[in-house]
Parts: sequence; structure tokens; C-alpha cells
Amino acid sequence: MALAAAYIGGDLVYRKRIGVDHAQRPDWDDFVAVLPERDLGESVPQRIDVRGVSVVVIRRAGRIYALAESCAHLGGPLSEGSVDDVGIRCPWHRSRFALEDGRILEGPSTFPQPCLELRLRDGQIELRPRHSPRSLLRES
Repeated sequence: MALAAAYIGGDLVYRKRIGVDHAQRPDWDDFVAVLPERDLGESVPQRIDVRGVSVVVIRRAGRIYALAESCAHLGGPLSEGSVDDVGIRCPWHRSRFALEDGRILEGPSTFPQPCLELRLRDGQIELRPRHSPRSLLRES
């Protein structure tokens, strides 16, 4: 029994990547201009590729948020998800993440969604990986 359970568990984790964080993690340190602020619609997730990492950018109630685009649960495309007052829902398995800090609002995900820090400069949205607990639009 133990051998069979170990085999099945290993197959699920290593081959099918069940229970593994699927979100991409950005690794640069500087701000990168990604999109003119005027091109971002209200409550419409927009996918942007930044230095090899897919990011979803969302304007909601006058604030702008950015999260890793691939869902931490099984890599679903958050840019195809739905946005509500405080979160974004993955279209594949319905995990819901807070826009402000990526925390899990509803599972099945067991991993929070990575967030990026934002600033607005000369009409451009600029992003960098977040190193602080808050992610809000920052005017520079």
C-alpha cells in the first residue's frame, strides 16, 4: 500500500504538477514601462508580457493592480478571468485572488498570486516585482 501511494503521489506532484505553485515569479529589480495608462479599460483584465513573465493588469474603481498572469493553482490564464469588487477569478478552476495583495479569497488554490508594484510616470504604467506588503498605484 505504501509503495503504491508513494508512486501515485510522486506521479501527481512531479508529472502532473498537482499541488505545485504554477505562477511565474518576476526577478528584475527596476520599473519597466508596460502600457499607456489610457489603454487600460475599467474591470477588463489585460495580459502583458514583461521580460519573459506574463502579467495581468487591471483597473478597478480608479486603482490599478498587477498580478502574475498564470494562476498559482494550475496555470490558468487570469487575463481571461472575471473581475469583481475586490478580486479576480481564474476561468479554469474558479480560484479567486485579491487584487490588492494576491491573497486567496476562494480556493482551490493553496498558493497566493504574486503581485507587482505599480507606478504611473508620464502617462505610462510601470511595473516591478513587489517587495513590500502593499501594491497600490503610486504616483512618482
